[in-house]
Amino acid sequence: MFLFLRSVLVFLLLSAFLVSPVKSEGIEVSAWSRATPPGGATGAIYGRIANNQNHSVGLVSVEVGFAQHAMIHETEIKKDGVARMRHGSLVIPAAGSVLLEPGSTHIMLIGLSLELSPGCRYPFRMTWSDGSSSDHDFLTGELGQMFPPDPAFHQACL
Repeated sequence: MFLFLRSVLVFLLLSAFLVSPVKSEGIEVSAWSRATPPGGATGAIYGRIANNQNHSVGLVSVEVGFAQHAMIHETEIKKDGVARMRHGSLVIPAAGSVLLEPGSTHIMLIGLSLELSPGCRYPFRMTWSDGSSSDHDFLTGELGQMFPPDPAFHQACL
């Protein structure tokens, strides 16, 4: 009986260790979004992701608590001038950075359960190819804004 209980205890301790998220120490994110119109169910996150580590890291997933899906999208302008978005991937090089911009690569938010309001700060989580994760906030500017909003005038809205 003692051996069985000891085995169960070891299994539980190892399981807790393996399931616990590892925090990423070398990732810096400066993120922002535009406000969504009333009833809008989609949005996007833009900004800069810097990797201060000595190895490249890929973005595996993005979680936003009030979005059904969050994924990397790349905007592609076709020969006829029409912009199309397609699912993409994102790798941040060692000691490098990647820009997420309107009309280019961005994180698409689909199935929003709330409107993104100007002056708000919202949380999100990124999971990386090395198994780590990092928590961040994105700031929300005005509807149609093309540049990052001023962080001094934002508050948490959740």
